[in-house]
Amino acid sequence: MTGNTGYGIDKWLLGENHMYHGEGLAFDPEGALSTLPAVVNVIAGYFTGVFVSRKGKTYEGLAQLLLWGAALIAVACAWNLVFPINKKLWTSSFVLLTVGLDLMILSFLIYFVEFRQQTRGLPFYRLRKEPAVCLSGLRAADRSAVHHPGRQR
Repeated sequence: MTGNTGYGIDKWLLGENHMYHGEGLAFDPEGALSTLPAVVNVIAGYFTGVFVSRKGKTYEGLAQLLLWGAALIAVACAWNLVFPINKKLWTSSFVLLTVGLDLMILSFLIYFVEFRQQTRGLPFYRLRKEPAVCLSGLRAADRSAVHHPGRQR
């Protein structure tokens, strides 16, 4: 992690005393450089919302969401070979993966809720009142993510 460009920029801008030390070394998970991919994630969400509001309730729109999601996941997996998927550094490969997963999950939710009018039994509706459960699940998934031998997470 210390060889990362974002680490060097944050160390220069903030100094090690003003950086997060929770992982045994100083780094800033919300650093100057890692903020840019996070902004891209937000912009992708905005454009997804615009797309869904225009074409989201059609089978064609649903198919496009699924295809874009699958394509972004494939690109993220290929990009992972060069630039590892890393949530803590919020890498561009992580952004591609999460946006792709989001598009696919959204496609399934739209299909069940809008097309099949099925809300009963969907975990989304049961967990909406329990954000702590959702957050715990996300953290557990992050810890259990596949670790590539020889690479730092």
